[in-house]
Amino acid sequence: MNRLRALLPCVLLITACMPGEDASSQAPSANVGRVWYYPFARERITGLHEEEIDRYGCPFEVARDAFDRAVSSRRPDTPSYDSRDVRAKVVFGSETVFIDRFGAARRVGGEEFFVDTELFAAALVAAGSCPEVR
Repeated sequence: MNRLRALLPCVLLITACMPGEDASSQAPSANVGRVWYYPFARERITGLHEEEIDRYGCPFEVARDAFDRAVSSRRPDTPSYDSRDVRAKVVFGSETVFIDRFGAARRVGGEEFFVDTELFAAALVAAGSCPEVR
């Protein structure tokens, strides 16, 4: 019984000092998106396919309002979305968006649009460790 009384304060102290959940440990929501990102300007011999971005992209998060500010109208000189040269995957709840190297984006099951790559990259918040980011 005395050992139990001696251990109880230690257990309480350890429990109190443990970090709580942060945004990166939560599932994607409508207001914070989970992002897998490979830098737009980084040269690659081959592009990344949609199914590869989860493996090669680094984990980030982006606020919905910051993402919406990065969305802009398609410029006439912008090529259409290329699913073989993906640089970001963004998930807001059940909505998934892929962004290619030039900022052309495709909402899964929806339309194509354009994302300002500089604004998008500036809005990213690291959600884990990753070598060679941005």
